[in-house]
Amino acid sequence: MVSAEVVSVAISAPSMSRSSTCSAARWMMFSLWADRPEADFLTFFAMGQFYAEHVRPTVLLLDIDGTLVDNTQQHIAAWRDALTALDLRVDDEALRQNIGKGGDLFVKAVAGEEWDRRNGEKARELHGQAYKRRLPEVRPVPFFAEFLRGLQPLKIRPVLASSSNPDEVKANLKVIDERPENFLIVDKDDIKTSKPAPDVFAVALERSGASPQKAAAVGDTRWDGEAARKIGVRFFGVLTGAGREGELRAGGAEKVFSSLKELLEFLAAG
Repeated sequence: MVSAEVVSVAISAPSMSRSSTCSAARWMMFSLWADRPEADFLTFFAMGQFYAEHVRPTVLLLDIDGTLVDNTQQHIAAWRDALTALDLRVDDEALRQNIGKGGDLFVKAVAGEEWDRRNGEKARELHGQAYKRRLPEVRPVPFFAEFLRGLQPLKIRPVLASSSNPDEVKANLKVIDERPENFLIVDKDDIKTSKPAPDVFAVALERSGASPQKAAAVGDTRWDGEAARKIGVRFFGVLTGAGREGELRAGGAEKVFSSLKELLEFLAAG
């Protein structure tokens, strides 16, 4: 039989005080399982986890670069130009693998800490200039407009969470014909450390007012997934930018979608 200690944990105030559908369903499941053997009680917890993973989120913490805006190649080229100008050669695959990190961590990752101490600030400045020159090449990720519109009837709030600076965020929103005032946005100015540190998603989650159980993060790189995992938020990977499927799963993706269209269909079916 289930021990008194386990029962006490299961019906503790935090779990009983939540008014969500998820909590109600778990309590109903507990009632059905409470008089069964311990092995069955463990099944109860597994079912509870299964249920939690299939509850539709009310908030999506959305990455921008590579997720809503198709700019991976422009960022790779901009970093290549910036580093080359400072006499450093890094192959494009190494650059791609680190796309998704903010400039504060990107340069360290591809050039090392000593080089970053000497040249990092200048490299980030040159990258910003090179990316700005390439902005006319940048296009929206396919189906982005339908995706954002499709969240409305599902009562899912999109919150933009980017490690980019505010000017770059504004420029990227212009690419998708959106205005900053239409969203709750967290950017570089709101955080201390960029992805894969959890700062950007943690601040976005707090400002959204949602609990981790009612939110999910969406991004195109493993760094998005690692950041989300650190604050206990589900992560959905999308193959719209720099990341590959194996990398997204290694970053903790619960599911990986080939497109925003596929992701929206999944959310609508939830």
